[in-house]
Amino acid sequence: MPSRPGVYRIATSVVRGAAFDVSTRIDAEWTFRSAHAGDGQASALDVVFVRFLPRLDADDSAKAGHVQLVPLQLQDQRGAALRPKRLSAEVSHDEGRTWRQVPVVAAHAAVLAHPKNASTVSLRVSAATPSRRR
Repeated sequence: MPSRPGVYRIATSVVRGAAFDVSTRIDAEWTFRSAHAGDGQASALDVVFVRFLPRLDADDSAKAGHVQLVPLQLQDQRGAALRPKRLSAEVSHDEGRTWRQVPVVAAHAAVLAHPKNASTVSLRVSAATPSRRR
C-alpha cells in the first residue's frame, strides 16, 4: 500500500461455466481505508466478506411463490464473524435487470418473497462494519 492513508476500491467478477447450476456469476466490490503497514510488516485489509446461506431444495433451488429467509454471514479477511453497523439487501428475479430492496431482519437474514413465475434469483448486499484499528 502507499505510505499515505487513503480510500481504496477493489472490484472483481467471475462467470462460471455450464457445469454450475447456481452462482453462475459473482461480482464483488470493496471500498476500504488503508495505509502502509511498515517495512516487513503484514496487515490484513479492512474488508468484509458476505456469505449467503440459503436453505435450498435438493436441486439447489427455492420454491417460487414462497417467502424465504436467506441468512447473511459477515466475515473479515481472517474468517472471524463480524456484526455489521449497516446491512442492506436487494433482490432481482430478472437476471439483474431490475432490483428491489428487501427487508433484513435482526438475525441478519434477507427476507425474499419469490414471485410465482420466478425462474432465477440474484442477490446483492451492501454492508458496513465498525472500523477496526490495528
